[in-house]
Amino acid sequence: MEDIRIEYTRVYLYIIIFNTVLGVLFGLFPLLVGFRLNNRKYAFYGFALSILAGALTGVLLAFPIALLFVWLIVRTPQTESVPAVESSPAPSTPSVDI
Repeated sequence: MEDIRIEYTRVYLYIIIFNTVLGVLFGLFPLLVGFRLNNRKYAFYGFALSILAGALTGVLLAFPIALLFVWLIVRTPQTESVPAVESSPAPSTPSVDI
């Protein structure tokens, strides 16, 4: 039976790939919540930072960053659409009171 041998560079690569996948999975939470609550800025920041933190440190930072951005998204008030102001058409001749 032959022993399995693997170099350290491959081990590091596999760990980084696995941690990046974890970062993507954790980053989906703020992304989905942000799109649902119309707060896309924090959604994209949370997604990107979770991926980056996942690639660098794994679960140690990816999960807390995802939770932080979900909390920020839920905490910030939703922007309500402002109703359009109906204006009457402008008069064809300006009137001046003297």
